Amino acid sequence: MARNEKVMIPRQKKIPKDTGIDTPIKLRGAKATVQTSGISKRTFKQQRPDKTWYTYEGDIWYVRFQVQDADGKTKTVTRSCGKFTDGHLTTKEDAKAFLAKCITEENSKSHPERLPKKDMTFKEFVQQIYLKLPDTLKMEGLKEHKQVLGEICDGIEEEPLSAEEEKRKIRNPKNLGKVKLSMINHQRIEAYLNNKEERGNADSTLNRHLAAIRKVVKLAFEKSLAPFNSVIEIKKIPTRTEMNCKINYLRLAQIPVFIAECQKKSDYLREVVEFLLATGIRTGRVYRLEWNMIDMESAKISIPKNKHGDRFDAPLGENAMRILKQRIAVRRPDVPFVFFNEFNGERWVDLSESFKEARNNAVKKCIELKIETTGLETLVPHDTRHTFISHLVMTGVPIVHVKELSGHKTLAMTMRYSHLDPKTLQAGISQLPY
Repeated sequence: MARNEKVMIPRQKKIPKDTGIDTPIKLRGAKATVQTSGISKRTFKQQRPDKTWYTYEGDIWYVRFQVQDADGKTKTVTRSCGKFTDGHLTTKEDAKAFLAKCITEENSKSHPERLPKKDMTFKEFVQQIYLKLPDTLKMEGLKEHKQVLGEICDGIEEEPLSAEEEKRKIRNPKNLGKVKLSMINHQRIEAYLNNKEERGNADSTLNRHLAAIRKVVKLAFEKSLAPFNSVIEIKKIPTRTEMNCKINYLRLAQIPVFIAECQKKSDYLREVVEFLLATGIRTGRVYRLEWNMIDMESAKISIPKNKHGDRFDAPLGENAMRILKQRIAVRRPDVPFVFFNEFNGERWVDLSESFKEARNNAVKKCIELKIETTGLETLVPHDTRHTFISHLVMTGVPIVHVKELSGHKTLAMTMRYSHLDPKTLQAGISQLPY
């Protein structure tokens, strides 16, 4: 080649920038769209017998991510997720989890200082990291979420509990608070959920607890504090089918028998149960009820925030006012709560054990009196709220008024009780013109 002869260097085609997580990678005759990181399905180009070309999308997901080699240079790695995962076709969610796993493994090789030197427990991670993250603090319904985490960990309070609260706190022997994140698996979680189910918790409650566990473990994995196997193990646990149509409540003949058995246990149990039946307020709110939320002159109750974060205002009936007048007789200036322990001045935290004993005694009494025991045998404290709403509907109170009295956020919640109103159905039949 002559000294001054020009060498023609082919122009390199520019590779377009990353266009998103699901951008396909075209191969075999098509221009390649390269992603720095993300998941994708490869799009292949084939030639038909008539010499025309067509493209089709494969069944296998691929992940692409960047790592640093020993020299500090960045390289892009592409891996296949495989066609099957746990016996089913690999999905988009499987690909995302596989990508996170690959990145975690590469970080552990090139950046061992990022890995924890201590295997944290579930409770330590929730207290030290999870509850301090900005996304967690901005979460809607954070208060209820903390309550669920408190039951899962058997308490997440940073301040020490009082003697009464420590005594009344519900403990789950299968709780996950002391379990190492590396030891979380579906057997431990199912044992925890089964214990909750044996204690009478509804399927909706179990689903909320399972969702909270999944969220914490997934975040712990993203922080390289939990193994990838933990995420896969939790995916194996199915959610419960919630039977929203089943509503348990006390029948009219059962109410006086049950109240009489509560009176035998103690005066405060009888007062709490009667107030629950007269107002339909949730049990946890009654335990926290303060005198500044009650207007005795106008017979109204005003709760600043209820379960959904809204204000709750409702009138009080004769039975509720009667109970409040009984509580005024023992009211103390140094205690703001309506229902409290008269021996130490602290509010009641939980009366489920006394409630359960009174319920079992009421079942025996109803059998002696030949009264129907349906609904009473499986009664839990929250069913007093169902009793309040059910009897309002059965007495013909308009469903919109029932919604306001119960404090439901939507009318759909109240409509679950509409089938209990026989008068409405009978009135509809009587309107036929023929």
